[in-house]
Amino acid sequence: YVYDIDGYRFASNREAPINQVCTSSIENFINTKSDTSDYICKQREWTVYKKQFLDSRDNQVYSTVRIGKQIWMAEDLNFADSINYENLKGASWIAPQDHCNNRYYTWTAAMNISQDFCNKKYAINSRQGICPDGWHIPSEGEWNELISFVGGDEKAYYTLKDFGNTTEDYPPKDMYGFNAIINEGGLYIDAEERDVNSYINCSSTNQHSYCFNDDGIYFYEVGGSSWWSSSDISENYAIKINLPYCCETKAIISKEYKKSAFAVRCVKDEE
Repeated sequence: YVYDIDGYRFASNREAPINQVCTSSIENFINTKSDTSDYICKQREWTVYKKQFLDSRDNQVYSTVRIGKQIWMAEDLNFADSINYENLKGASWIAPQDHCNNRYYTWTAAMNISQDFCNKKYAINSRQGICPDGWHIPSEGEWNELISFVGGDEKAYYTLKDFGNTTEDYPPKDMYGFNAIINEGGLYIDAEERDVNSYINCSSTNQHSYCFNDDGIYFYEVGGSSWWSSSDISENYAIKINLPYCCETKAIISKEYKKSAFAVRCVKDEE
């Protein structure tokens, strides 16, 4: 219980885990000692406290959030400078059905390496990829650290998202400020398979999903979230992380063809 301005009340499902009440007496107090994220007390409710980061390359501003020992961008990267970053040429897109301007990258574009590595293993020397200085593409291990910290793959499905369902067994959606959005991405479909299955070209239809662009990326809109990791496991495949829309209510780490297109979320370098 919490003694507040109106008397006793039940502790909220954010007050209990961080063992800190939010009352009118500590308005605007920032709790940076919790073992979850940082929180600010606003109108007797704990709200995830986010900082701002300026990407000096294109002057875009991103929200950032601490989750455990990691600091994550709380937004997907939207960097598209293919003049100074040649590896982005022809390897980055906004989906035709995407009204939020989410940007998707092939794995090699995300890693800022030659497209030759779509067909051969990359001995990783740098994981910065297209992230700003001081940030990098998270490895499979770093994604696993995040998922483990928030309680495992099943809890991650509920607590990292700002969409979808919540249940009484789990804290509120997006409890940690990660801000997972709908950004399903696109799969690479080779020309032979496109012809055999009669896939529709996005430029020749008014439909908003289930079509491929001129580069063979098949965009679909089913309501989940996916991001690349910096880890490739073979010549053709790299690891992606998925919070699916349905069927499996858990975070899924799986392999995906490097020529496919998914979002990028950057994590801060260790200091």
